[in-house]
Parts: sequence; C-alpha cells; structure tokens
Amino acid sequence: MTRFTHPARKGSARTRHPRTRLAATATTATAALTALAGLTVATALTALSGCAADPAPPPLVTEEEAEKELERLAETTESATSTSERPARVEVSVGVDPVRAGFNPHLAADEQATVRSIADLVLPSAFVDGERNPDLLLAATRLPSSSKAATVRYVIDPEAQWSDGTPISGADFIYLWRAMRTTPGTINAYGYDAIADIRVSGPSGKTVDVDFRTPIRDIRGLFTHLLPSHLLAADASDFATALHDSIPASAGRFLFSGVDRGRGTITLNRNDRFWGPAPARIDILNLQPARTTTQTADQLRSGQIAFVDMAPDETTHRVLELVPDTQVLTTDGPRTLGVTLTAGVTFEARQELASLIDAPLLASIATNRSTDLALPSAVTPAGAAPAGAAPAALPSDASTSGASTSGASTSSEPTSSESGIAGGALEAYIAKQGALRVAADAADPAAAAAGKTFVDQLNAAGIEAKFVGTDNNTIMGKLLPAGAIDAVFGWRVSDAALAASKATNATNATSATNPNDTSSSTSTSRVASPANPESITEIAGRAACPAHAFRAANLSGYCSSGTEQLAADVLAGTTSVQDAVAIFAQIEAAEALWVPIVTETRVAALGQGIEGPDPNLKNWDGGLATAPTWRVTTPANAGKKEPLAQ
Repeated sequence: MTRFTHPARKGSARTRHPRTRLAATATTATAALTALAGLTVATALTALSGCAADPAPPPLVTEEEAEKELERLAETTESATSTSERPARVEVSVGVDPVRAGFNPHLAADEQATVRSIADLVLPSAFVDGERNPDLLLAATRLPSSSKAATVRYVIDPEAQWSDGTPISGADFIYLWRAMRTTPGTINAYGYDAIADIRVSGPSGKTVDVDFRTPIRDIRGLFTHLLPSHLLAADASDFATALHDSIPASAGRFLFSGVDRGRGTITLNRNDRFWGPAPARIDILNLQPARTTTQTADQLRSGQIAFVDMAPDETTHRVLELVPDTQVLTTDGPRTLGVTLTAGVTFEARQELASLIDAPLLASIATNRSTDLALPSAVTPAGAAPAGAAPAALPSDASTSGASTSGASTSSEPTSSESGIAGGALEAYIAKQGALRVAADAADPAAAAAGKTFVDQLNAAGIEAKFVGTDNNTIMGKLLPAGAIDAVFGWRVSDAALAASKATNATNATSATNPNDTSSSTSTSRVASPANPESITEIAGRAACPAHAFRAANLSGYCSSGTEQLAADVLAGTTSVQDAVAIFAQIEAAEALWVPIVTETRVAALGQGIEGPDPNLKNWDGGLATAPTWRVTTPANAGKKEPLAQ
C-alpha cells in the first residue's frame, strides 16, 4: 500500500528548515558584500595614491549599513525561494448550518449535521460505514480463548498518528471508553457500558484488547471518532467541555485550524501528517454559515461557495435549483425532533399531556416550513402484524402495563377531556408539583421554538407551564437527574433510520472474525444517516435503564425488567434491530414517553468549482464528509494571481 510521506521527512534541500535556508542565504550574501567592499576600497586607494596629503576617506560601507543590506538580501532571497518552491494553495468554501455549540460529536449538546461532518473529516474511527477502517486498524479480531463474555483485539497501524506527531494508541481507546460511561448526555453510550476493561500492549501501545462483560454481537458502532487523549484529561473529566472551541489534534485527512465565532466561519486545513493513501486534494476548506436562502443563493451565483449542506426553509430548494449550473438534492436526515415526557410524571398525566401535543403545528414552527414536512410514521417489526398489533417479542411487563419508575397506575386509557383540555390527572400533578417544566437546548432554534410554542399553548389553555431554556449538558447532567424537568424537546436518531439498518440476525455477525476480510462487514445503506451499525447501541440504549448518568438515548428515565432484557438481547444479537425498534416504539407510545414531531430535512446544492465522488449529486454517499475526494475544476480562487494546484 502506498504511504503518504510528509514533505518534512524528505532530506532534499527544498524541505530544509527555514532557518537553515536563511543561514545559507546569509552566508552567500555576506560573501558578496565582503567582495564588493574589498573591491571598492581597493579602487579608492588607487585613486588616492597621488593625494597622500589628503585625509583618508571614511569607510564606504559601514558595519550597520552592511548588516541592513545583509538582512535585505536574505529576505529577498528567502521570499524568492519560497515563492518558487511553494505551490498555490487550493481553497474551497462551503455553506453549512452554523455551529451552535461545540465540536464533540459524542455529545447531544453538540450534535448536528455540521459537527458530524467535521468529525468525519478530522477524527479517526475503528469502522467507517460498517467496514474496518484500514487507515487506522490492521486488524479487529475476536479472541476465541477469552475468559470474558467477549474480547476483541484491535491492532492499530504503526504509522497512525495525530497531527502533532503523537502516535494513536490504546490510550485514545481508553479515554473515549471512560468518557462515554461517565458523561451525561452522551450518544450511543450503551455499548461502552458493556466493556469491562481495556488492556494495552505492544510497541507504542498499538495493541488494544477490549474485554466485554456481556455478550455483544456487533462491535462496529464502537470507537467511532477517537479523540487525542494526550491533550485531554486522563480521567475524561473534561469530555463535556474540551472540544467546545476546537479539536486540538487531528488524525483524518483534514485538521481543525480554527473557528471565528463572530463570523461563524470554520477553517479546516489539509493534514500533511496523514499517513494513509489518497490524502485530501484540497488544502483549505472554509466552512461558511448558510444563514438565509437568499444569501446562500447569492454566494452560489458568485462562486463564493461551491457546495451547500443546510437545513432548508420554505423556499430553499426552489430558489437554489434556479441558480445556473447548480444541482440540488433534498433528503430526509437521520434525526427526528420530538418531545420526551419523563417517567417522573404520572402515567395518566403523561397521557393527557401527550394528547395536547399538536405535532403538525409544532413541526411547521420548528422548521419554518408549512409544506414538505417529513412527519414520522410508525415502524412495524419484520414479519409482524400490522402497526397497532403487539409484536410477539414484546416484553410482558412493558407492553401496555403503564409500569414505570414512578409507580403509576396500569391504566392504558387516556383521561384527557374531549375538548383537549387537561383532565384531572394533569391538574393533580401540577397542583402537587407546580408548573409543568418544559426544557430545550436554547441554542437549538428548532427545539427551542417548538418548546416555547408548546408552553404558550398550554398557558393559553389554562395549564400552568414554563419554558426552561439552557444547554443540553445542564439538562441531562443536572436537571433530569434532579427531577427538575417534566418534558424535553430535542433530537434523536429517527426510527426510520434505525429500521433501515441491515444489521439483522442473519447479517450482523461481527466483522472482527478475520482481520484481513472486510467483506464480512455488512455494507450498510444510508438514509442520509450515520453508519447503521450504530443503531445497535442506539436502540439498546433507549431500552436500557439509565445508569448513574442520564444518556441521550433514554431521557425519560423509564425502567423495567422487560426493557432492560430487550436492551441486552439487541446487544447480543438475539433480537434484530428492526424488531427492537418497533417493540420499543410501541412501549413508548403506550407509556406516553415520546411524541415524535418532525424528521430532519436536509438540502445539498452542488455549484461550480468542484468535482465530487460522482458528477450526479444524487449518487453521492455523503455530503461534506466526501471533501477529501473533491477536485477543483474551475478557478474557485478567482482574483488571485497564483495558479490553482490540482
């Protein structure tokens, strides 16, 4: 396999350190000045030989003047050398959703399409799209002789390194494991809870043995987007805040260069320390905030941006498709916006509250659209009866029992009045608890808008409610564990995206059986979504009882022996993801724990200036995450004199 070698490692004169080149230039310039001064003095002495009575003239070149001339010559020579040696840097600008919080792809507080794409570009993952990542791992092998429920050995490529030159090692695996187990509001944390220990060995800690305390069938959703542990706290206590303003080191084809919070711009530079084949063709990737449809269309027309990946408003698709030489594609995203009702609210009160949620209205307000709304639909388990009929695998204590951590009644009939106004149960809960507390991430415009509107609706109907707008870390780390929240508006992976997974009982056997055979990893389809193997830990986490910290998967806090067993069965592979999604969706509906509102919609637009994975945008298997494959085809750097490098 061809390896990319960093230019600084080649021993040619062209790659010598700037100070070395400067010294060489200075030596040359000094010699020239010395010769020039000597010649001038000699000439002067000859001319004065007949005028011995006259005093000798002062030196024609003083020491100070010589030093200034030396510096000038050195700078001129260095500038000329640099200009001749350095090729023009290729820049591409892209319109994206503004980043509202930090850059940690593992936190619900930071999770959004732009952050996911940046993580794909700059952070290494054990598996990518269900396949072992050959850039990072030489092998991922299940050890048959393990005394644990399972042990998987990961062998890291000896050349794999962070952008500061530090080797990627088992310490990075350990950091992510600790962080996912102890930090509130983490995404897809359940699989990490199943890990009992991680042991590191070999030169530079490149051999990583992961011991599982419970059976796990598919490990492909684990150790995605590793972080540089050597720059972070050893105990992962900084996980919630460490990536708020930067990603300190990269191990992808790009590195995080900086963010301008005022302008909303993010700069990614090509990672010249990337060791794998096919380095990025683009030197600089500028991410510009796509704030309005009008502004974005103007930037596409003028060539200021070459690509767009954004959440649309009412007119975005129609406006962008009229821009000359622009392809536009609208897709359903991987997330659904909805309302989580906590198990601390009585069962009857949850039912009444759920009946008051006008999902289509809230969907329109959250998305700023009245048409083309992707309203969620029910999911039926494979081979099961139509929606509404209980699947055979439904846990007996969690189907329609009303069982919850609150010890509520087992009644399954709603008690709200025919007028839609709250009945006695909700009134009784408010009388005891006080005003209903409805929370949402204040920085998330869609969730915050829907939450505030719902509170307005409740108050207008005479139901006392208040909106709690703060960040998701506070909601999940403090307010929910303290029982200070009754309902949360937020995003999670959609049931449709989960059910689209191909990780069935027949096909989801771990790809870690043969380190050299990547065909054993099922190639996954995408519904504009993350890698489908992550669906295993996502749905298992929803069903599992919360541990010591609230996770993004189970914000309700609902817990029963039936759902706990369902989580274990999904992780072990004895229940398929598709069946588990449908089973738990029915549980959530019966228990009034989750009310979906609208599925995320994305608009991508390909303008002039770049060539992507395919000439047809419809055939791209990703948006911004495909940037390493892009090639500049037109002078996107119009106005600059230097030629574009291809």
